[in-house]
Amino acid sequence: MKHFDFRLARVLRVRRIEEQVARAEFLERQVMANEAQEASQRALEGRLLIESQLAEEIETGPLDPRSAIRAQDSIDGMGRVWLRRSEHAKTLAVQAEQARAPWIEVRTDVRALEHIEERKRERFSSEVERRANRELDETAARRAKRPNSVRQQEDRSK
Repeated sequence: MKHFDFRLARVLRVRRIEEQVARAEFLERQVMANEAQEASQRALEGRLLIESQLAEEIETGPLDPRSAIRAQDSIDGMGRVWLRRSEHAKTLAVQAEQARAPWIEVRTDVRALEHIEERKRERFSSEVERRANRELDETAARRAKRPNSVRQQEDRSK
């Protein structure tokens, strides 16, 4: 009996490579989006830190007007940085989600081809088993037709 041959094996290999490439693209964009989100969060934390320091200075006593203006400028600057980083993070998150769609599509194709291969392999195994059983049945039928003396000699020779 010949060996199992899946005619779409080459297509499956190519689709698996395409899936790996699409997945890598998605993961790369996802990492970039996560890093941008973390940078945005750090900018917000920096702004909140400056605000809390300014609030402490106000509570502890007289405040130098120049340092108050500098602190407020820093707060405003950090707010602008946070806003820019936040918008950038949102844009990268959208791009990551857009990169997910091709990956999911190719992954679905790969799974479908794998399912087809599995079904074909099962059919092939069933056919091999059916043929082997048929051969055994034919051998048993031939032996049953022979006289007992011939069967005994065959059994002894084994």
